[in-house]
Amino acid sequence: MTEKTENNSELTVSGKFAMLPNEALSLLGKKIRTPDGRVMKVDGDDLVWWMFFFTFLHQKKPCYQTRKTISDWFDCDERTVSRRTARLEELGLLTIEKRKGTSSIYTATSVEQFLLMKTDQKVTPKEESNGDKTNKKPATVASASTSNDPEQQSGFSQPAGDSCDDVPANDAVNQITIFDEYGVVTEEFINSLTGNTAPNRNADGSLQSIRYVYWVARHSQDERDGIPVRTDEEYMAEARPEYIPAHLLPINSTSPSEPPLVFDEVESTVEDFDDMIPF
Repeated sequence: MTEKTENNSELTVSGKFAMLPNEALSLLGKKIRTPDGRVMKVDGDDLVWWMFFFTFLHQKKPCYQTRKTISDWFDCDERTVSRRTARLEELGLLTIEKRKGTSSIYTATSVEQFLLMKTDQKVTPKEESNGDKTNKKPATVASASTSNDPEQQSGFSQPAGDSCDDVPANDAVNQITIFDEYGVVTEEFINSLTGNTAPNRNADGSLQSIRYVYWVARHSQDERDGIPVRTDEEYMAEARPEYIPAHLLPINSTSPSEPPLVFDEVESTVEDFDDMIPF
């Protein structure tokens, strides 16, 4: 199908369309009850992102794109994909099954289930909502040895006091946010890691291993959310500099004893499946 634009040039339209049923559209701005009992309001972004995944469900095709593929379709960064899919999961409009590598299996809630979630009750206050999430399930710090990550195992000593705190790390993380709304590990969580779980740091206070910190954070978040945990290698493969506070990223050292740290792109072990996108 070809259309004419204002400057008389031709624009070719694919003729493929995403699915947004009228019944689902009627829920724009309406309130729904989430799986954990809270009441939240559905906004336009929620519907657009749900529509993307529902199209796969409607066409009876699995959706196991990587965050990179989805970000390309929405012309956004991968952190936005993580944030928006987490929002849909929180609303109960999407289930996410973790896979090895950087892809997951996304399954949208059906229209019928969506409609059944509608409620006239008041929206749950944010303070109460946050409390519910905090108490949902206690987080525990990844219990594996740091020897799995060479960067964490060797290098500079931790700052004085990091390894002599007798307070268990999981007692601290129970009361704090692990990832912010942009998918970045919070500094509060990083600083709460003590004893054997404390990350090694460079002389300037930056982290020696972003892979280790991301692994501990994601492992702890998955346990808090009741998601089956994966291997440390799988978590570390997902680590990216943008998931760590910028001022804690290691910088190239000028000292001969401190080799430069290079962030190599971690290649996914799963195909991108671009040809599986139905629209």
